[in-house]
Amino acid sequence: MSILLIGLNHQRAPVDVRERLAFSDNDAAEALDRFAVRFAGAEGMILSTCNRIELLVAGDPQPPDVASLVRFLAAVRNVPAAEFEPLVYIHRGDAAVRHLFRVVSGLDAMVLGDVQVASQVKAAYALAHERGRTGWLLNRLCHHAFTTAKRVRSQTRIGQSKVSVPSVAAQVASGIHGDIAQARVLVIGAGETARLLCDGLMRAGARRFLISGRGGHNARQLAERCAGEALSYEQAMARLDEVDILVTATNCPHVLIGPEQVHRARSGRGGRPLHLIDLSVPRNIDPAIADPPRIILHDVDGLGRIAADNHRRRCAELPRCEAIIEEQVEAFARWRCAARAGPMIQHLYRDARTLRDDELARCFNASDLTESQRHAVERFADRLVNKLLHPCAGIIREHRGSPAALALADALHRMAASPAIADSPTESRLNVAGSCPSA
Repeated sequence: MSILLIGLNHQRAPVDVRERLAFSDNDAAEALDRFAVRFAGAEGMILSTCNRIELLVAGDPQPPDVASLVRFLAAVRNVPAAEFEPLVYIHRGDAAVRHLFRVVSGLDAMVLGDVQVASQVKAAYALAHERGRTGWLLNRLCHHAFTTAKRVRSQTRIGQSKVSVPSVAAQVASGIHGDIAQARVLVIGAGETARLLCDGLMRAGARRFLISGRGGHNARQLAERCAGEALSYEQAMARLDEVDILVTATNCPHVLIGPEQVHRARSGRGGRPLHLIDLSVPRNIDPAIADPPRIILHDVDGLGRIAADNHRRRCAELPRCEAIIEEQVEAFARWRCAARAGPMIQHLYRDARTLRDDELARCFNASDLTESQRHAVERFADRLVNKLLHPCAGIIREHRGSPAALALADALHRMAASPAIADSPTESRLNVAGSCPSA
């Protein structure tokens, strides 16, 4: 059974192409059902994230071909194949296994070491399994991939240092405030950067949020996400004396927080320090108001330098991660070889017995043997088949993970199944048999 993966990611396809091909959970479920009709007997799963769309399939003896999968993807997403086919990458066999292991381990992510990808692959696998589209091979492959990701995460430091500016900001804030659960956080802005920052702060333990955004709807949505309060800018400034961490993440082209706002809030703060985080470009917080240790200011450049340093630390872990990936790819290849050995041995004996029956029938039809003579010939044929195949089957079992053993099994299968053998004279059959490679 063979494995094939096709896909597009952030390195190959622009976002406007990826978003047209992206699957929601309902879209993926419907597509998997259509896959079952279009490619009966094949296994398949669909991975769709903001950075990639991939089809992972397995088939016996071969999976659906690349052209058929491209046409299938075009049909289920209603996007002409010509608009994305040149951007598609293709991986087969061990290369497909290696690619999946790198993806689930966060090595092929936009953010190196991203742990979220593993959860997305698990969700994609769970959906495919629920729809009955995974079998013995994809089930084993995916569980092997999750084990690989766990090894990479636990045996290296690929995920220990934050590498996005919002996550670094959340880490810095939680480091400054000993008990961040008690800190009041004010976020000015309600876009993607603000959301990522809030997610990071919540993971660090923050629980008390005030959200102020120019668009009231977005601010309310983010406030609900954080179990906080949505405020107007004026309301937020009026409550600045309550705030311990102030974050700006807006597209506003001018300063929003200057000496005047901070001065008004100082009288009600009781000497508590104020931590300012400016994620905006242009900057929304006047750098002149920084006054450590009472007023601590981090801007996007300073946080970016921390993120860059952390990224270099993650990159230094790549050789160790890749070594683990290769170990796991080889382990899976050995398992696949072992899984193929049993059926191959069964097929060998089945083919040999079929050939034996054909030859016995030909012999009996061309001769006038008694019943006892026929039984004697049949017993002889049985013993001959077993003696010829028993050592070969033993080699395949003993060395079932080796390419040589599989080559032997394949050669014997081809020899036994070849029509030329059944129709050839004895001398010619011996010549064919003598060409079989040894393990």
